[in-house]
Amino acid sequence: MKQKLQAKVSSKDEKKFVKQLIKPPKDLPISIVLIIFAVTTAIFFWGHLAGTSFFWEDFVEYIYPTQSFAAAEFARGVIPFWNPYTFAGMPFLADLQVGFFYPFNRILSLFVDSNGWLSVGWLQFIIILHFFIAQTGMYLLCREHKLSSIGSMISSVSYSFSMILVCHVIHPMIVEHLAWLPFIILFFSKGIKSRRIRLAVIAGLLLGMSFLSGHPQMTLYEMLLIGFLFLWELVLGLKNKEIAGAGVIRFLLCGIIPIIISVGIFAIQYLPSKELATLSQRNELTYEKSSEGSLEFKQLFCSISPNLFGSVNPKENSFSLKSTGTDGSSKDAPYYYYWETAYYFGIAALLLGLFGTFTQIKNRFVIFLVIISGFGVIFALGSNGFLYSLFFNLPLFGSFRNPSRMIFFTVFAMSILAGFGFDALWNSGGERKTILKFSLISIGLIFISFLASTGSLHSAFESQSGVLSASDETSTITLFFAIVIFVFGYLAAKGKIKIEIVGGLIFIIAFVDLLFISSEFISSKQDPKKSYAVEPELKQLFKPNPPKEIFRINARMYNPSYSAMMRNQGLLDKIMMLEGYNPLRLEKVIPPDLSRNELNALYNVKYQIDLNPDRQPVFNKRDLFFQRAWLLHNAIIIPEKQVFDEMKKKHFDLSVVAILEEQPDVKLPGLEPDSSDVVECLDYQSNSFKYKVNSQNAGILCFSEIWYPAWKPYIDGKPAKLLRLDYCLRAVALDRGIHTVEMRYESETFKTGAYITLFTLILSIILIFIPIRKNKE
Repeated sequence: MKQKLQAKVSSKDEKKFVKQLIKPPKDLPISIVLIIFAVTTAIFFWGHLAGTSFFWEDFVEYIYPTQSFAAAEFARGVIPFWNPYTFAGMPFLADLQVGFFYPFNRILSLFVDSNGWLSVGWLQFIIILHFFIAQTGMYLLCREHKLSSIGSMISSVSYSFSMILVCHVIHPMIVEHLAWLPFIILFFSKGIKSRRIRLAVIAGLLLGMSFLSGHPQMTLYEMLLIGFLFLWELVLGLKNKEIAGAGVIRFLLCGIIPIIISVGIFAIQYLPSKELATLSQRNELTYEKSSEGSLEFKQLFCSISPNLFGSVNPKENSFSLKSTGTDGSSKDAPYYYYWETAYYFGIAALLLGLFGTFTQIKNRFVIFLVIISGFGVIFALGSNGFLYSLFFNLPLFGSFRNPSRMIFFTVFAMSILAGFGFDALWNSGGERKTILKFSLISIGLIFISFLASTGSLHSAFESQSGVLSASDETSTITLFFAIVIFVFGYLAAKGKIKIEIVGGLIFIIAFVDLLFISSEFISSKQDPKKSYAVEPELKQLFKPNPPKEIFRINARMYNPSYSAMMRNQGLLDKIMMLEGYNPLRLEKVIPPDLSRNELNALYNVKYQIDLNPDRQPVFNKRDLFFQRAWLLHNAIIIPEKQVFDEMKKKHFDLSVVAILEEQPDVKLPGLEPDSSDVVECLDYQSNSFKYKVNSQNAGILCFSEIWYPAWKPYIDGKPAKLLRLDYCLRAVALDRGIHTVEMRYESETFKTGAYITLFTLILSIILIFIPIRKNKE
């Protein structure tokens, strides 16, 4: 009995001795931490900051031209409501993904050159800056939850340079959402816990600002995460009697205020965007379409071997993945599934995150992180799991594709859990059970990494041989890092090495691991400006000269498929094009049953790409095409629901008769077009234009301009009715005589949203600063 007692005492003494040896790591000054984050950001994106590397794919096709147009217009004091340069015209500001009101996007207006082109370097810098913001926010969030300085830094780099952020530099609106998320969670949780209105308002302002960056899917998912956190704290607070009496009202108020504030800030963008969404081609998605981009079960191993199924970068595509459809069929996944399903956050964060889960599971915040991590994985499986089908029938959730993006819940949670895991190493006091847990988790991950590095894991999924070599290399690196973390972590837990040394080593491994995996994906050597280079003579030929000469060009043909210019070329060179590239397009843009020549004539196309006798693409000048505006004296009325089918059944001569969806408020004579009619353009701007019309008969003034409800016509200064012409164009009815007709983009939804946002900003300032003044008094 005495021997057993002595054994227990000696065991306790040994633990106390080890705990004395393992001192908590010293906290670094915040200034040093910020400098380190600035250095990690600079190293990760050094080529981009130096001007030798560039983002690619959608950054070139969509982000650069749209942000360039927005910056150039705002620089000259214009709010670009309408874009007349792609798709024969479409709403611009109402396009949520433009993110026109996101503050960092408006800073870009300072960096427009004399030709009206935005600096690529500064656009990339603004995107890169968000990786510094993400690190800073995650660090402060972790410190709020009492994590050590080094543990918080490990969490920060793991989250900020995870593949879900880095692979979306080509979709910076996703990066911007996720960069602000740690700050939002920080102020939201502090607000509801302390019941301080000021913190709740700040959370709302940050949340609203992130919404303005322009990605509706991430907006929805962020709101869901905040809702989960709010319910979690409410339920536990009531259960533990931390919230009682008047405190319940205060708690609810601090939880609701951020939502109200964020929605109010977002209103200036949301209301116009909602109007556009109802008229767009992607307004409704089937379950099959919305579940495209679901994570496959086998891709869960990509948390250890990120390129298990190959990779995609500007130079090559070795990605090979069989995706499962909603009907159970298997097919080759498109190349862009690589970045849509990429989420690797580093072997260090995975190992420490799992360790933190099993050692700190009694911690209230850790339990929440584990729950949302699991939720993120199951939801991201999309049609391969059960959760997405339940959410699909809820409002908004069925409006988006790529459910795999919900995996950011897991990345966010596991990155923070990594900080808890690191702290558990030096907090263990050499406890055998804790060290055993660390050892088992490490050995398990090392074993899987070994299988991946030898090709055994790849063979299980029938990967192509070309994929094996690329994945083997990354898996070997992962295996090496996992072994190093295990060895030094084990020694640290035993008190053999200073925890600061081990922490610094793990921090470096976490960073280098993610840098190695992502460096090729983000680095293209092709300057986006060179992609849009056009011969000066050709540019001058295609550029309209309003109000004297207004026309469009058709730079793309489909048989054979060929494009003479970049699809969004018009946004940079102010060339009015039929083509364009935008994830969101108006549904009614092309009248039915028109040949290419008929369509180009109706759409005021002066130059179109064709094949010459040698089958070489050349631009030809069209001799016959409609002017931008013309007058007709005969109309056929076909109700809106029937007009598409009727125009498809019958062939109408649109140069002679106007197809309207409602009766005009003038009596038409039913005559042929009159050559004596005068239609003269007096002024033409992006958001408005003005014409002078002289006719001896009443008629329909037709515009080769896409119909949109925000356009308001004025005849001789008085409001008039906007008519829809030929399924998708604009028109107004005119009495005989001389008239001045003006068309202005006047969005009621924008005005309403602007008033709501302005009121919200004023209210927020009052709620933030009035309590401070009272405290001072």
